[in-house]
Amino acid sequence: MSKRALGFLLAFIMTTSIFIASVFAAKGEEISDASTPSYSADGSEKGASDPLGTAPPNTVSTARFPALSVSVISNYFGKTNADYNEYTKEFTVRFTLQSSKALLSINWVLSYDSEILKVDPAKNTIDSICPIMSKTASVSFDDKNGLIEFNATDLKMYDYTIRESDFVKIVFDVPKLIPNDTEITKVDLSVDELWVSEPDSKTGMSLTNKEVSLVKNGKVINNARTKDVSVSKQTLITPSTFHDSNYNPSTKDEKTTTTIKPTEKPTAAATTGPPNDSQNKNDAKIYTGEWYIALIILLMLLICSIVLFVLRKRDIYNN
Repeated sequence: MSKRALGFLLAFIMTTSIFIASVFAAKGEEISDASTPSYSADGSEKGASDPLGTAPPNTVSTARFPALSVSVISNYFGKTNADYNEYTKEFTVRFTLQSSKALLSINWVLSYDSEILKVDPAKNTIDSICPIMSKTASVSFDDKNGLIEFNATDLKMYDYTIRESDFVKIVFDVPKLIPNDTEITKVDLSVDELWVSEPDSKTGMSLTNKEVSLVKNGKVINNARTKDVSVSKQTLITPSTFHDSNYNPSTKDEKTTTTIKPTEKPTAAATTGPPNDSQNKNDAKIYTGEWYIALIILLMLLICSIVLFVLRKRDIYNN
C-alpha cells in the first residue's frame, strides 16, 4: 500500500472516530434531557406518580381561611367547633349520653341558621336522630326558621345505662360555600326537659318516687337528688376539612412555607410547584456514555496520529 493511500485510510479512520464520538455525545444529551422531569402549568410533575400521597385536588382548599366555621353549643351538653373548606357538602353533629338511670321524658329544640345550613328530613328520620327513643318520639322540622323540635316520653323508659348512645344526631347540608369568604355559624341544642327514673321490678314502669328532673324549663338542676345521678355526655362534630397544613396557594399568591411534622402525612401544601431553573440545572444528571468506548476512540486517534507523524517525518528526511 502506498504512503498516499495509507494516509487517506488513517485520515478516514480519524474522521470516523470523531463522528462516532459526536453521535454518542448527542445521545448522552438526549438521555440527560429525559432525566429532567417536566412540569405542568399547575406545578405537578407530568407522568409521575404522587409520592406524597396528597389528597385529590377537589378536597384541598384554595383559600387562606375556612369557608365555614361551625360552633356547637348547648345548655346541657358541652361545646365543640370545626372548620370546613369550600368543598364540604355536609357535616354531622352528635350529642351522646350515658346515665346511671333510665331516661323518662325528653324535650329539646335545636336551632341553626337556615340561610347557611339546611336539614333534609330524608337524612334525619326519627330512627337516625335517636334510635333508642324512635318508637315513642315525635320530631318536627322548620327549615325556614332553622328549628327542630323533639319530644319523647315512655313510662317504660329509655335505657341509656349500658353504654353511651346518641341522644341527638343531625346531618346538616351545606348548599354552597365560597372560598375566601368565611361563614361563621352556630348550632344550638336547648334541652328544655330531661327526666330520669328507675323501673319497678315487677312492671318495668317508672317509679314515681325515683323520678328526678335533670333539666326543667331549660334550666339545669343541681341539687341533692341530681347528684345521685351519674351522667356522662359528649358533643361531637364531623372533623374539620380545613387545616393550615393543607392550604394550597394559587400561583398568584405569595410563596408560603409549610412545615410538616414527621408524624404527619404530607399534604398538597408540601408541593409548592416546579423547582426553579437553577434547581433543574443542578439536579439534571448528564449521561457521558460508556468509558471504554471513549478509551478505544482515543487510542485509535493516538495510533493514527503517530503513524501519520512518522510517515510525514520520513517524507521530510527523504526530501
